[in-house]
Amino acid sequence: MHFKCALIFCALYLLTSAWSTGLNRDQLELLQDLYKPYKLTSNGVSVQTIRELVDNAFEMEDSTLEIRFRSDQPDSMNLFNLLWTLVDNKVKRVDKIKVKKLTFLEVTLYLDEFEELFKSHDQNGYIYLKQLSGFFGYWQTINYALHKKFKNLETDDYTVMNAVDFLLTIMDIKPKGRGLTLAQIEMFVDLYGAHKTSDGIDADASGEVFQTLGIQIEDDLKNLLTSKRSPEVLLMDLIIVAAERNITVPKNEIRVYTVIEVVTGTRQFMKMDKNGDGLLSPDEYAADFEYESTRDLASSKESPEVFDRAQHYINNIFKANKAINVAEFTEICLLTVKLEDRVESDDDD
Repeated sequence: MHFKCALIFCALYLLTSAWSTGLNRDQLELLQDLYKPYKLTSNGVSVQTIRELVDNAFEMEDSTLEIRFRSDQPDSMNLFNLLWTLVDNKVKRVDKIKVKKLTFLEVTLYLDEFEELFKSHDQNGYIYLKQLSGFFGYWQTINYALHKKFKNLETDDYTVMNAVDFLLTIMDIKPKGRGLTLAQIEMFVDLYGAHKTSDGIDADASGEVFQTLGIQIEDDLKNLLTSKRSPEVLLMDLIIVAAERNITVPKNEIRVYTVIEVVTGTRQFMKMDKNGDGLLSPDEYAADFEYESTRDLASSKESPEVFDRAQHYINNIFKANKAINVAEFTEICLLTVKLEDRVESDDDD
């Protein structure tokens, strides 16, 4: 599996059916019950107990799998590593349609975030509830949903959460949107293009885009649309909110970027945007991104629309050494995911 570009690492995981299908609520709750008394302990859960649970509840295809278990490591850290072991391998599929699940990409993103958080506090596989505040700096709606969820619960700031607690919390609040199609991403490219020389993006123009996507303009969205920020920075929030609320994507749509892919792409965009201006200069997106993207864009020929957009980025952006905004970045990502890769992924679902 070769490297395409930092932006689309999530798409690479769709190239093979060998990856895990994710984790469902029943499986996560079994782990939560097992580790509930052992969030700040060591040696509370034996490797034999874990192996029995994995064999019975997850039915991994690889019977020789080595679980990353260390007796000298805190239980919460062993649980964190166990979750990585489970999601990195093909486990039992969800038999009950109504049981909620987190996909492989979702588990990967959230475990990455959880690890970054507990390491930042020098903690081993756990966090305190108060440490979640404002953590998703690039995903404000999730921050708000977390705050709302815990506001009225009988918990305090020092309630301990391990990795499975965190995943189950996210499962409860994750958005139900279906992401954005290629044509829908282009709407945000055009929206920025019409306002890039202005002080901000006109709220009415943004509202028209959301209404076209069938998204109601509620109070929180009104506040976002009228916020006074540069077009480049505001665009990052607009495209995430659109992806997580848009339910107009047809189920058989091939050129679509899911919510988690849009969020992951935006997160990567922000990391590459060293000066935080909401644009990637040629120096920031670097030669390897340009080379890999140009090569894959040149092969995007399955329809005239896709071919024209690919040629636009090759000739008018990369060859002209122009900066890229987050909507363009997302579109490049989607264009460089080959058609047959998406078809294979759909067949595996």
